[in-house]
Amino acid sequence: MIKAYILDTNVLLHDPLSIHSFVENTVVIPAVVLEEIDTKKRLTDEIGRNAREVARLLDQLRTKGKLHEGVELPGTGKLIVELNHRSYEQMEKHGLEKNNDNRILAIALNMMEEAEQP
Repeated sequence: MIKAYILDTNVLLHDPLSIHSFVENTVVIPAVVLEEIDTKKRLTDEIGRNAREVARLLDQLRTKGKLHEGVELPGTGKLIVELNHRSYEQMEKHGLEKNNDNRILAIALNMMEEAEQP
């Protein structure tokens, strides 16, 4: 069964190559994560280097197609930059505020609901 792994900013900043760690599955990177990574690219420390590496990796994958439509990763698996699923209805039911972490959770909840529909 193919699974979807939604990566948070910290995962990519800790290990930019982590996108290749989910063999035969789908790696989802929310747009808000890319925005957060972009703000770190100018740092001169390891976080900045890793942010730049993530940007380079995504640029290489862009040559294979549109990231928001999904591109094949080397070997097996797929990467998608998630631009949709921005509905906060599920999060509002739980009284959670609109912040970046909750946006990522909203994407997970919305994708889960979509997968459960026949």
